[in-house]
Order: sequence, then C-alpha cells, then structure tokens
Amino acid sequence: MQMELDDLRSRVEYLLAANRESQALELLRDNLSEHQGSPDYWALYSACQLNTQDYAGAMSTAQAALALEPEHPSGLEFLAISLNSLKRRAEALDAIIRLVNLLPEYARGHYWYAMILVGSIQSKDERVLARQAAEHALKLEPENPLFFQGAAIAAEIAGDNRAALNYLHEGLKIAPHDEGLLRAAGSIDNAERITGEKSKVLRGLLSSNPMNESLHEDFAEAFVEKQGIYAQRFWLFLPALAIVPSLAGARGISQSLMGLAVVLLSTGLFALWNVRSFKRAAHSLPAGYLKDIGGRHRLLRPAWYLYGASLVLGILGAGLGCFGIADVLGAVLLLCAVAAAQAAAVLVYREKAGVPHGQRDPEAVRRLWLKLSGSFAEGFWKRLLSMVVLLVYFALCVPGQNRFAAVPLGAIAMGMFVVVGGLTWALFKLGLSNNAFAYGMAISTSARRRGSALLRGNISGLYYIGIHLLLGTIAAGLSLSVMIGGASLFESSKPAEPADQLNEKELNDLRNNLRTHTPVAPSFEVPDFPTIQPVPLDQ
Repeated sequence: MQMELDDLRSRVEYLLAANRESQALELLRDNLSEHQGSPDYWALYSACQLNTQDYAGAMSTAQAALALEPEHPSGLEFLAISLNSLKRRAEALDAIIRLVNLLPEYARGHYWYAMILVGSIQSKDERVLARQAAEHALKLEPENPLFFQGAAIAAEIAGDNRAALNYLHEGLKIAPHDEGLLRAAGSIDNAERITGEKSKVLRGLLSSNPMNESLHEDFAEAFVEKQGIYAQRFWLFLPALAIVPSLAGARGISQSLMGLAVVLLSTGLFALWNVRSFKRAAHSLPAGYLKDIGGRHRLLRPAWYLYGASLVLGILGAGLGCFGIADVLGAVLLLCAVAAAQAAAVLVYREKAGVPHGQRDPEAVRRLWLKLSGSFAEGFWKRLLSMVVLLVYFALCVPGQNRFAAVPLGAIAMGMFVVVGGLTWALFKLGLSNNAFAYGMAISTSARRRGSALLRGNISGLYYIGIHLLLGTIAAGLSLSVMIGGASLFESSKPAEPADQLNEKELNDLRNNLRTHTPVAPSFEVPDFPTIQPVPLDQ
C-alpha cells in the first residue's frame, strides 16, 4: 500500500520504537517506487538500516540521498554514522565536518562529531574538541536529553567527573526515564549517586523495552562486573588457612582437633559471605535470567566451580597440616587452592571485558584487550597492601617450622605473575602503539607529541610489568626454598624427641664419684740419650 512520505515516516518511526525493524524495512520497500526520487525517503531508509546494524546498507542508502541532494543534513549525518560503524573513521570525520561547516546551527552534527571522536580518542586535542562539540550541541538545543547525554560522556572522557555528573543530573531532570541518559550513567563514575544501582536501573528499562537486545547485554555485563569482588577475597583468605596448621599442627590431638574446627568454621563463614554477595548481586535478576547470563558469558560457570574447588583444596591442605600428617602435601594443596582461585579471577576478568566470544571485529578485539589490561593493572597500591598482609601471614607461619610458611609467599608470587602474564600478553596482542599504557599516555598528550608519548607509555608499561615480575620472582624463590627444605612429601611435622636426661639422684651420685675418685696419672719412661762428644775447635 502506497503512503504519503509524512505518513510513511510516522509509521516507520512507530515500528522502530516498537523494535519491529523487519516490518519497517518491508514497509519502506513496498513504497520504493513511489518515493525513490526523494532524498528524505532514502535518509529514512538509511536510519532504519542503522537500527538493524546493516551499516553497509545504511551507507549506500545515505549516499543515494546525497546523490539526489548533496547537502541533505540527514544524509550526511547517517553517512558519517555508518562509515564510523564500518571503522572508516577518517571518512566519517570528513562527512560530519562537512555537515558542521554546511549547517553550523544543526545540533545533531556537533553531537555526532563529538561521539565519533569519543569512540576512538587519539590525542588530548581530540578530547578537547569532543567536549567542545558536545557542549555546543547542548547550547543549540538545551532541552534535548540526547545532548545532555553527549555532554556527560565527553566530560567524563575529558576527566571532569563533576561536570559529567552535573550534565547527567540536569538531563534526568528534563527526562527522568530517558534510556540513553540512564545507559550512559553506567560509564560515568559515581553515577549511582544520581541514578541508583546500575542493575536496578537497567531492569527498569528492560521492563518497558523487553525486546531491546543491547539492554539485555548491558544488564548481563552489570552482573558480571560484580563478580570481580571475589578475586581479592580469595587471594587473602586461602593463605590465611596456612596459619592454623603452623600454630596447631602435631601438638597433640586436642590442639589438632581445635585447629581443624577453626579451619572448617572460618571456611564456612567465608563461603557464606561470598554466597550472600552472589545472591545480593543476583537478586535484581528476573527469574531464569542467571541461566541466560551463563549462556552469554560462558566462562563464568567454570570460574564459580574453580572458586568452590579452591575452598575444598584449602580445607584438605590445612586439615592435613593440623594433624601433622604431611606438611609438604598440605602446603602443596593450599598452593593449588590459591592457583585455582587465581585462574577463576582471570576467567572473570575475561568476561568483564564484555566482548562476545568469537568476535572478529578488530575494534571490538582491541577494546577487549584494553579492558583486560585495565582489569589486570588496576589497584596497584591495594595489591601492595595485600602483599604486606600476606607477609604478615608468612611471619605468623614461621614459628611452626614446617612447609606452610611457603603458602603466603607462593600466593604473592601467583598474584604478581597473573598481572605480569595478563599485561604482557595484552602488550603482545595490541602492539607498541595501541597497548593500554601507550594509548593512555597518547590521549593525554597533544597530537604533535604523540610519538614521544607512545615511547613514554611503553617504557612505563615495561617498568610496571618489571616491578611485578621482580616481586613475584623473589616471592617464588623464597617459597620454593621453604618447600624443598629437606622434608619428604609425607614427612611429619612432629618435632624430634628430646635426648634422655639424668634425674636428680643420678646427678648426685656422679658428683660424689668425682669428689672421691683420684685419677691415676699414666706412667712412662724417658729413654737414655747418647753422650755427645765435644768437637775440638782446631779441627
């Protein structure tokens, strides 16, 4: 059925809002013969294809609109968006700059100029330009929530969190339920002060738009982000179990049973704490949604199993030590527990990066490795403080004179080596110009100094990795020296029996014998020496 262009636009916009893109495209195709000579029709077609992520098609239809009207605003806008989505950034910037120069009062042109720059910032100059463009778009249309969203994102990228929060707050005052603003809050630090907890916000958005796939992805990622809290907990708790057998091992059955009770009770409380944290994170999920998240992020379930296995290994290792059965085997089991927890943390870091498995888009892969680098590198001082705590554990284990003192040192080594391995592999995958250290330095420097910024970033990255490698190597060497101290694998940690001692009566008898006994000196004869005749001096 043929429709007037205005009616067609209204119908297509309604279908797109209802996430019925296929019907919208079918309706556009049905009206092709009627409106194929209209640039507005082709711009509308391009907008619909952008909604279905058909970026190549959107580029073609935008070019068709521009072929009919070279200065068509929506045509230039959609051409720039599609080119940027196809990773043709330079061409996208050319198209959007052309639009800004052509129509300086067209607010959407300034907005998309900012967003294209923000999508892949290359220098400090681009951060400044992005913020200026986003704020100019807001100045042109001060009541548009979309431009508050752009200004908030650009301010956050520029490092001005206070301004970003202010833009977010002002935008939500105008449109409290705007999906774009609420989703943008997820990338702004401290935004929960304004919007509330992220997962609750996303659940509210899903309730009003349940067919939005990108909202489902954001909701799943919000849950995955909360799984990162367990890494630090397990890194500090499992080595603490080594203290119990060091203090209670092989000191009698009563102390051994008490030590085992402490191990079981502390591990149970620790497990309960983490289960409650997990349930609190899953509380906002709809029924059955946890299974859907497991399907999207396939490494989460193995990570949970590894965390559980680490607790079982920790109980076994500490239990063997409490009864003095085999301190070496017990220490090895505890070290395996720490290793399992570290492996689980790496799997969670991988899922927190948020890129679907099998993704071949180079830009998506680059962002994956940048996010992974951030997960491994963040919290340097917190990591050092944790290392001090582990050294305190080591000091408490030393008086036990068994192999459990190797566990805190081994935990330090594993924590350092995980950081070294993750950052080194990311450096290899991203290269010298795109790794997190070089990229972070480059976007905070002007374009003219990009080369020196990349060099400084790589040097600082290698230094950061080297510090962790040095600390890890020292800790590993000390841990290994404790483990190979001479005990066999099943050597008991029971102390050696003291030598027999004389009682008081035997000591008195010995003293009396020494007083009355006169030692006899050995006799010997001095042999005769031959006579030495004097020799005359005149001979």
